[in-house]
Amino acid sequence: MMPGFGSESGGNPGAGPSLSNLQSLVKNFDASDLQLPSGSIPLGSGLVYIGSSESLAELTKRASEQHYDALIVFEVDASMIIANRSIKNDCRIRAINLKAAKDAKDKSFTSSSLNNRDIAMDKNPETKIGNAVNSFMQKLFEGYALDDLPNIPAESVKKKRLPALAADTSRTVLDRLAEVQLYFSKGLIDETLKVDAFGAIAGPDGQTLATGTIDEKLPILEKMIKRDYE
Repeated sequence: MMPGFGSESGGNPGAGPSLSNLQSLVKNFDASDLQLPSGSIPLGSGLVYIGSSESLAELTKRASEQHYDALIVFEVDASMIIANRSIKNDCRIRAINLKAAKDAKDKSFTSSSLNNRDIAMDKNPETKIGNAVNSFMQKLFEGYALDDLPNIPAESVKKKRLPALAADTSRTVLDRLAEVQLYFSKGLIDETLKVDAFGAIAGPDGQTLATGTIDEKLPILEKMIKRDYE
């Protein structure tokens, strides 16, 4: 069984819309226009769970038809050892650049395989797993470097994007707050608008995150992380 995740990177893989077209799309963006295919679950900015399959080809076809830039698949090969009726499995992560040419050398790459029996017998299993994941993530960062954001009109952020973020319940609170913080860091909104947006998204907790001290913020962040991700 292989769960697949579609990625809308906005990065280097493949050719995309021209900058002028991209700016026009951003300027006229309306979150209510987005309709995900049935069964797809948004996990965060640019990352969508598209389901699972026994076939890599099926997941690749599904992601391509839904116009994602990349596909990340968790592959698990499981079998039973008849002698003691125990289960062994090998796990790995595969990334596929859906926008690359079919014969491109870097179209797909895979993490090292992790075997559950080897992990169980290893003296430092967490280190072994961490090394495998870190190595894969390094390849991912190198192969999928993100481009800078297009020149988003500040007026569009204020009048369209901030209200859309306040109304969007499909993404986590922290995810939406992070997007507001990005606009603030880019100088597209001032501190007053940031505080207002944090409040619209997360109520009094959001306003405390925008203006409070570190001691005031930490308990709120801990509460939000627990609610959003556990």
